[in-house]
Amino acid sequence: MAPSVHLGPAGLLAAVLLNPLEAGRILALLGSDLRGAALGPFGAYLITTFGVGGTIAILVADLVAWTAVPLWLARRLVPRKDL
Repeated sequence: MAPSVHLGPAGLLAAVLLNPLEAGRILALLGSDLRGAALGPFGAYLITTFGVGGTIAILVADLVAWTAVPLWLARRLVPRKDL
């Protein structure tokens, strides 16, 4: 509770988006209860601010980015060599 009070809702959202494990957990909890009640006040903030579809879209896009960006970087940075 103390970190969320100190960061505020927008800061907590940023912290969640920077942690893919937490984003996946919140997405799973949101999938089990679309009202966001399982997430407490943070879920209420997400649903009120972005709606259910927007919240799901943000979290899915975050997880896709956490997957695609490292793969893209590896493709760009690792040279192709014959073994």
